[in-house]
Amino acid sequence: MKILVATDGSEEGDKAVEKAGELARLHNVGVSVITCEEKITGLPVEGAVEVINNAIEKDAVDILEKAKAKLAEIGVEATTEFRWGHPERQILDYAGKIDAELIVVGSRGKHMGEFKRFIMGSVSREIIENAKCSVLVVR
Repeated sequence: MKILVATDGSEEGDKAVEKAGELARLHNVGVSVITCEEKITGLPVEGAVEVINNAIEKDAVDILEKAKAKLAEIGVEATTEFRWGHPERQILDYAGKIDAELIVVGSRGKHMGEFKRFIMGSVSREIIENAKCSVLVVR
């Protein structure tokens, strides 16, 4: 069994990491952890885009390291992946690349306010509707 857990560092994302760790320990398998962000583009201030995107990537790496450490605490080995782009697309693409049998996601993320959820839909919903494997949504 291959488990992929997606996290954005939110409380729900942390719960998804914990649940993926519990399942991985139960089945004696490792976990792949992914986080995704969209690049900032088109700011009028020279150099601002690079500074902001570097900060976003640093935060993403910190999120992955925190998740990996949490999984190690409970005895589960983890690999990590950071990707730029639409989270749902990147998560589904990576799940296919590693032949994940289960994707674990939080019910909502830190970037998802009610208006944005109404306009864009939720990442978890998109993954449920488009995944080629089972999906566990953690509340």
